[in-house]
Amino acid sequence: MSTMDKVDLERVEKLRAAHARLKQEIGKIIIGQHQVLDQLLMAIFCRSHALLMGVPGLAKTLMVSTLAQALDLEPENDAALGLLGTILLNTGRPEAAWEEFQRALALNPENREALLGLARAAGNREQHAAAVQRLEEYGQRHLADFPVLLGLAELWARQGNTAAALEAVSRILLFHPAHPEALALRGRLTEPPAAGGDGA
Repeated sequence: MSTMDKVDLERVEKLRAAHARLKQEIGKIIIGQHQVLDQLLMAIFCRSHALLMGVPGLAKTLMVSTLAQALDLEPENDAALGLLGTILLNTGRPEAAWEEFQRALALNPENREALLGLARAAGNREQHAAAVQRLEEYGQRHLADFPVLLGLAELWARQGNTAAALEAVSRILLFHPAHPEALALRGRLTEPPAAGGDGA
């Protein structure tokens, strides 16, 4: 056996061992889906790309985040964390999204997308208050950032602070009179409450 053959065999054995370790580690979290996991690992080992598609509930996001943890690939830049937060939010995981947006903002308090994501992910009173505070602070530094102002208005509206929400919407409409989202929010805030009936 030549030296080259020995080197090749050693590399193949290292790859096989790495594959087995990763599958074992990921298998602690992801049950089944062996074929999908094998194909995903093959794409990584080949320095290629993979697109995971499927109906909701198949643990695609969990598989990717578990793989990232197993490979020690936790993103440590605010843009990547913001993107991860958006993915989590869009897949129905607002609590996990909230954490990623918070991590992104800890790295870069000026990350506008993370601020907007934080506003959308806020689910309880404490999160609403924290998101309002962050957006207000950002808004004081960036007076003409209308998407952030609209996010703040929507937060205030969800909290029931109609006056503050309408004031923010009015500021947007002062500069952009036909702003569709601001007009829609103003319409929701100013429409009279539905009359309650007794069913008779």
